[in-house]
Formats: sequence, C-alpha cells, structure tokens
Amino acid sequence: MDNNKNKNRPVRTKAPQDKCSEQIHCKVTSRERLEIVMTAKKCGMTLSSYLRARALGYEPVARFTAEDKLLITQLAQVRSDNANLINAISGLSGEEKRKLFHNRQMMEKWYNEVRPIAEAMTHFIREVRDRKALRPRTTNDDGKEAAQ
Repeated sequence: MDNNKNKNRPVRTKAPQDKCSEQIHCKVTSRERLEIVMTAKKCGMTLSSYLRARALGYEPVARFTAEDKLLITQLAQVRSDNANLINAISGLSGEEKRKLFHNRQMMEKWYNEVRPIAEAMTHFIREVRDRKALRPRTTNDDGKEAAQ
C-alpha cells in the first residue's frame, strides 16, 4: 500500500474544547459487541466514532466492498467506451450517419451487443441506489454530513 498518498491529506483535528475526554460505559452481549464492531468496520470507523455517531442520531453507511469497487471500475470503463463511440459517430457526416443507422442488420447486431451492458448498468445503479450507498458517510436527520 502506498503511504505517500496519506502524507498530503489534511489531518482533521478538534479544537481543544471539543476533544473527547468523557467516557460512557454500557454492557452488551458478546454477540452484540461483535456485530457492532463489524458494522463499524464496514463503515470504515472506529468503534468509538461509530457509537458516538449512532448515539447522536447519525446513520453511518457501509463503505463499498471490493466487489462494489470492481463494478464501479467496470462501469467507468463502459462509460469511457460509450463516450468513444459517441465521439466516433459525431465525426461522421450526415449521409454516413444515415447509412449507418438505416442498416437494419448492423443495428440489430449492435443492439444485441449493447443490451446486456445497458441492463447490467441499470441493475448496478438500482442496486447501489436501493442500498443507499451513495449517501454521505454519516448523516443526521437534516441530511447534513457529520463532522468527524
């Protein structure tokens, strides 16, 4: 892993009066603790920051899984291919475009190639939207992103 990327990131610090200095204790079962710890990890948060966010009314959202990241990369590649296709078609003259799009065999072949890609993109976008994975990392009831 390249640690040089982290050197240029701004460090979030709290003002001295906002430093976390108080502790709250509660008892949970070992199963509950494991579930809370795993959920915090999925959100990319420490156990303390996760519990604090939940107690203050925020809803942390799980980060993307490795599979999600792969799908996003593939989606970006498809988008790039679509942009290249659009640019190629835009470079054609009006007459060339008419010939291209009036060729029924070519259009059917193109449609059969593009349809599965379009369906996969639609499925992925719906799945991400349904999981609400596009929301900010933590939000309060006002929809404002929480400072961490």
